[in-house]
Amino acid sequence: DAERFRTVPGIGKRTADRIIVELREKVVGARALEALGPPSEADTDEGRDPRRLARDGLLSLGFELAEVDRLLGAAEGASAEEIIAHALKAARR
Repeated sequence: DAERFRTVPGIGKRTADRIIVELREKVVGARALEALGPPSEADTDEGRDPRRLARDGLLSLGFELAEVDRLLGAAEGASAEEIIAHALKAARR
């Protein structure tokens, strides 16, 4: 839901839409791999881990790896969207 991202200061419609598209691509990619055959337990956990998706999303937005790790260390949330929203709020401070 792009609306949730737009509540973060500094995130407009275009950026929120871009985050959603990139996360959607990752989910579609994971589903395509599942269609090829049964994934290993490690692949399943990695593909659905919201923190991993949030990490990939922040990296694709141009954040450096060290900054992403720092932001995710304090971020809370059950979904990738919530984690990214918290991380982006922390980045604005």
